[in-house]
Parts: sequence; C-alpha cells; structure tokens
Amino acid sequence: MRSSKFGNIQIFIILITAIYLAEFFVMILLKKLSLPISIENFIDGLILVILIYPLLYLLAFRPLMYEIKKCKGLEEALYTSNELDKYLLKTIPFGMDIVDQYGNIMFLNEKLEAIFGKEAIGKKCWMLYKDDKMQCVDCPLREEIKVGKTKTIEAKDVLGGKVFQINHTGMIYQGKKAILEVFQDITERKLVEEKMKEVVELKSEFTSIVSHELRTPLAAIKEGINLVIDGSAGPINKNQEEFLGIAKNNIDRLARLINDVLDFQKLEAGKIEFKMEENNINDIVRDIERQMVSLVSKKGLKLVVNLDNNIPRIKFDKDKITQVLSNLVNNAISFTEKGNITITSVCQGNNIVLGIRDTGIGIKKEDMPKLFQAFKQLISAKQRKIGGTGLGLAICKNIVEAHQGKIWVESEFGNGSVFYFTLPI
Repeated sequence: MRSSKFGNIQIFIILITAIYLAEFFVMILLKKLSLPISIENFIDGLILVILIYPLLYLLAFRPLMYEIKKCKGLEEALYTSNELDKYLLKTIPFGMDIVDQYGNIMFLNEKLEAIFGKEAIGKKCWMLYKDDKMQCVDCPLREEIKVGKTKTIEAKDVLGGKVFQINHTGMIYQGKKAILEVFQDITERKLVEEKMKEVVELKSEFTSIVSHELRTPLAAIKEGINLVIDGSAGPINKNQEEFLGIAKNNIDRLARLINDVLDFQKLEAGKIEFKMEENNINDIVRDIERQMVSLVSKKGLKLVVNLDNNIPRIKFDKDKITQVLSNLVNNAISFTEKGNITITSVCQGNNIVLGIRDTGIGIKKEDMPKLFQAFKQLISAKQRKIGGTGLGLAICKNIVEAHQGKIWVESEFGNGSVFYFTLPI
C-alpha cells in the first residue's frame, strides 16, 4: 500500500543524489577545463549516478508523481461533487437557505434568491420571512446547534399570511456551525384540514342530536309495551304477548345501537368521564358470568371461568370495564355454535390480563387489520345473521386505552379466537 504522504526517506535520497550529481558535474567541468582529475574519481561518480538514478526514480520521483496524480484526482472528485451539490440544490422543489447560529442568512437557493435577491445574504432570516419580523417561538436557533440533528416546525404568518413547514438540520458551512432550512408551503393543506375538522365536528354533533332525540320516544315505546305485557293495560292472549315480546326485543336492540353510537362519539371526542375507583376485576367477571349463563345455555354452549384469586384490587371504571367484558363475551357467544366460552384472569408483571376464548369460526388473517376499527364488519350485510353497528370493538379499544391498557386478538380461522386486554396494576 502506497503512503499518502511524501516521506522523509524520499527527501533524504533526493538530497544525497543531488550532492552526487553536483560532484559528478563538477568533475566533468574540471575535465573540460583540463584540470587534474583522476580517472578513478570520474568512474566512481559515473557509477554512483548510474546506480542512484534508478533508486531516485523508484523511491522518490515515482511516489511524488503518484501524490501529484492523487491530488489531481481528489481535485476532480471535489469539483464533480460540488457540481452535483449545485444540481441537487436546483432540483429541490422548495425554498432553502443556510443560516448561522445568530440567524444571519449565509446562503439562498435559486427559489428564495429569485424572491429576495442576493442582497438578502447577511440579513436575519425572520426579518426576511416573518410578517411580524419576530423570531419563531420554537425556532431551533434558540438552542445550541447540533450537527446532524433535525427539527421540524410549523410557522404561521410567513410571506404574507401563509403557513410553512420548516425542516431544520444542523450542519457545518464555511467552517461554522449553521442550520439548513427547507421551506414547504402547507397553507392549502392546513385549510383542508380545518375544513375536515369542521365537517367531523358537525357530523358528531348531528349524530349526537339525532341519537338523543331517538332515545326519548324509544323509552316511551318500551315502557308502553312493558305495561301491556305485564297486564297493567288489561289481559292479553299468548299470541299478543309473543308479538309484543318481539317488538320489545327489537326496541332493546335499537336502544343498544343508539347507545353504541353515542358512546363512540363521546369517546372519540374525549367527553366521557371515567370514575376510577378501586375494584376487584374478578367480581366483574363473576357478574358477567351470572348475566350470560342463560344466554350460553340457550345456544347449548358451556361457560367456563378460570380466575387468579391472587389478583390485587386496582383502580378502574367499573361500568366501562363491565361494558368491555360484556361486549367481548357477547361476541364470543354470537360467533360460536358449539363448544365453550372461557373467561380467564391472571397477573403478568405490572398488568392484569383478561382473556375471552371461544371455539367459534375464528378470524381470517386478511380480516385481522379490520378489527377494532369503527363501523367495520367482518361479514357482509347480506351474509350477516347478527346485527350491530360495527362499533363494539372500537368502543372496547377506546375504553381499554383510556385505562392505559392494551387490547388484541389471537385467532386462526376455523379454530376459534382469544381476545385479550390488560389493565395496569
């Protein structure tokens, strides 16, 4: 491997060779002047030149030429690199500048130079760009510049009321710490986002109003049917009781759908208050067991409960976690035709893990990403035998995450599913 520096050995050889060459040429000069010189000295000088010149070439001049070529190659590479940098700067579709640690502009690309001109160099960037001529509150220049560190901010009221996303990257420029700023105009995107936000808020408000307005007449209808069924309005026959029972079940179902929509809207808007009180999660599971046992029996299924009795009491919203468990167990019963529904609780590290296992149809791999999404049903409306809004699992997810927990599913199509959720201890 060749040395990248011209070493002391080569310099020494050049000096020695120069001395011998000088001596040889002096002898030639003396001979031409017919001054006395021994033939032995002349031959010695000639031999030294013949021997040392090749060594001089191999050990001194050849490495020197290599270094010269190498420097020329580096110079060409640097020129190519600079030309590439200039080309890249021209192709960047956004305004770009480089500022020093005091905010003084050191460089402008063509897009910004076309607006402000070369005289912008040396001026404060905020004096040039900001409508109020004030430095941004979250400007990275308020902190020490760290080379390679990137920070993105949104700046309002820039270049005439526009909104810009500015990416800042610490760098070294002209031997100084500096920041590369890349400006992207996001004014139109922000306007669209604001409009979308308004539409979502209007939709939520409309849904909430309609749902509340439906609740009142539904409650009155349900109460009237109950009065007729229990005989308060007079005697009824079996056929009438059967039809009224069907009507009552559908009213209850409609009420649940309305409640789901209202709950989801409130959870999404963060308007639901959670009553965090110390409870035993196993007590909630036992309550669910008592409520579901008749429904499970009607389908010919078996409800199994395996609880860890060493689980500590923790703080959670009793009604909301009951809603989660009830929803998950109801789903398990609805999609299971034979076998068992198993509810488990266990302590794992700093969490209590609850599981609801079924022996139902399971979930296809391609359908897994749809779970826990609002208004998503895994079965089409024509194929579906079980009603619902598709909000149940989305509501469960919101409630569990509001408790700082996690919810997920493990399933294989044709071999049942297990829904898990955690509550922190």
